[in-house]
Amino acid sequence: IIKNIMKKLLLLTALLIFNFSLHSQKWEVKTQNDAFSGKVSVAYTVGYDGRFPYKNPIIAFRRSNDGSVYGIISNAGSLVCDGGSLTFAFNGKFEDKLQVYLSSSKDNDIGYFGESYGDNKKIIQLVDKLKSSNYSEVRFDTDCSSNRFKISLSGSTKALNEVIGDYYIIKRDSVLATEKVIQDKQNLLKLELAEQKKKQDLLKLELAEQKKKQAE
Repeated sequence: IIKNIMKKLLLLTALLIFNFSLHSQKWEVKTQNDAFSGKVSVAYTVGYDGRFPYKNPIIAFRRSNDGSVYGIISNAGSLVCDGGSLTFAFNGKFEDKLQVYLSSSKDNDIGYFGESYGDNKKIIQLVDKLKSSNYSEVRFDTDCSSNRFKISLSGSTKALNEVIGDYYIIKRDSVLATEKVIQDKQNLLKLELAEQKKKQDLLKLELAEQKKKQAE
């Protein structure tokens, strides 16, 4: 039942996206009231310079009723082949890239990514980068096709904040806090091991001194 509800929500979001204008490259928010799903808001942008016939891919983010957030890519190419992914390169820097993997819709025309699809930490990083970077190039890949395009980040902070709110700030802080706890435990373990080694070395010296005295 939950899976069927999720599929309906994804379809509704996809239909909402396809009703958007493909001429706007600035990030915008569209809201629609649905009799079954209630208020649905999507932050989206339209890409440009893609490969024909997928010249204007659409990237969007939606916060579902349970509070979780997922991303959507449409009009970028078919996902009939396995290995679907999106790679974002920020500010024209080779080393500043981030990749997320895609789950496909039933008709293989739409890809979904986010924590529900196994990319919890990366989706948090992606949202941060989309809000803080100047521009991004995007590559859509499968095992049998590829499409490279660009997206503007104009208005991304406002649009993403309106739809996502503080969700990812809380998630990011939670991840950072968890990582800090793990790091602190690892550092404590290293100190304990170093202390044990120090005691062992001291014991070896004492035994060596005792043997030396006995030999004399």
